[in-house]
Order: sequence, then structure tokens, then C-alpha cells
Amino acid sequence: MESPLDRLIGEVESLYRAGDMRAAMAAADELVERLPDEKRVWSRRAHLYRVAHEYSLAISDLTAAIRISPHDSNEPYLYFFRGSCLLRVERLEEALEDFTAGLDFCDLYKDDYYRETLFFFRAHTLIRLGRLSLALRDLENVDESFSFWIDELQTKADLLRACKDSV
Repeated sequence: MESPLDRLIGEVESLYRAGDMRAAMAAADELVERLPDEKRVWSRRAHLYRVAHEYSLAISDLTAAIRISPHDSNEPYLYFFRGSCLLRVERLEEALEDFTAGLDFCDLYKDDYYRETLFFFRAHTLIRLGRLSLALRDLENVDESFSFWIDELQTKADLLRACKDSV
């Protein structure tokens, strides 16, 4: 059975899927105002900000979501999400910290769902920071067929090539 919160968040999602970003954002703003202690409403609005390329606002909302329940088992996702936004605005050291925190939570909760993606993004960030040996170590935890959209669709082979080209 759907909870009232699920229903409210679902309404925001429906507006977004229907292409009415303005209405979706207004509904998300209202939810954050009404339910400021609900991590999921902050995360949902952060998603809308990210889609709108408002990365700094997304980072702020994700920080609020993390503060609400700093040791929740879905933290790997929140740290990945915030780290990817930090990467977009060139806050590389902070992105690196978030990807590392996400991996720490994967270990803590024995949750591998985001592990490979976090290693991939952390390796990408390390390459951009010129820390190639650490990037190569992270890439050992990524399957050969893995790919993900960062600035463009990238594969593990692309990141390995970037390490080689940077030497």
C-alpha cells in the first residue's frame, strides 16, 4: 500500500514525466516547505535541479538530505548523487570525498548496488586530479564491460586510456 509521502512524491514525479518542470518544481518546493525533515523530498527536488543543470542547488538539497539521516542505508546513493553534481561544477576534491564516503557506506551496509559505479566515478575524478595510480587501483574494481555517462558515455577502457595518455 502506498504511503501518503509516496503519493506526494509520486505527484511530483508525474508532473516531471509529463514534461511540466515548472509545476514539478513548484510541487517539490511545497513538499520541502511542508516536510523539511523528510530526506526523500529533498532528494526528489535535488533530482529536478540536476535535470535543470542547477547543480549547486542540487548539491545543497542533497546535503540537507544527508544531514537528516546521516547513517541511513541508502547513503551510498546520496553520496554518489551529490558527488556527481560536485564533479559537474569542478569541485573535484569534494566529489572525491563523496565517492569515498559512498564506498564506505557500501562496506558498512554490505550493499554492492552502487559500489562499481562509485569506483568508476572516483577513478574518473582521480584521473582529473592527476592521481593516476589511485585511479588505476579503483579501476581494478570495475568490470571490463562497464560504462556510464559522465560528461559523455565512458567505458572502463576510456578511463584506462586516459591514465595511459596522461603519463
